[in-house]
Amino acid sequence: MGRVEPVGGADAVRARRPPIHLVFAETRATVLEGGLVPADLKALCARLLADDPELAGWRRSERFTPRETAALRWTEAIAWDDAQAGDELWGELHARFTEPELVELGYAIAFLLGQNHWLRTLGMAPEIPHAARPSS
Repeated sequence: MGRVEPVGGADAVRARRPPIHLVFAETRATVLEGGLVPADLKALCARLLADDPELAGWRRSERFTPRETAALRWTEAIAWDDAQAGDELWGELHARFTEPELVELGYAIAFLLGQNHWLRTLGMAPEIPHAARPSS
């Protein structure tokens, strides 16, 4: 049995199961684009998860705010190395985000990570948001 063949973007694949497409649209509207944490910050995390080459070297860059840097550090911890989520990172996160914001941002990061893995199994590259690029 072969993989699911995409007929277009990820939404075209999701559309093959309308209830899934509907739930994804709701998640996009209420969690990724809406909510407590600004959508541009969640899009920045999505770009890191999608391996956006424009974010290479983000740790050494001064173009990100402390809040953006904390979000990117948390994205790395959730996605690739949970050992990074020690007292120092949690202190930084709690200094820059409320607890409800951390719940929302963590959920968004985890959801996006899952979507990216799913897209890669279909042979599709993750979509890199371009609406929220950091200013130079």
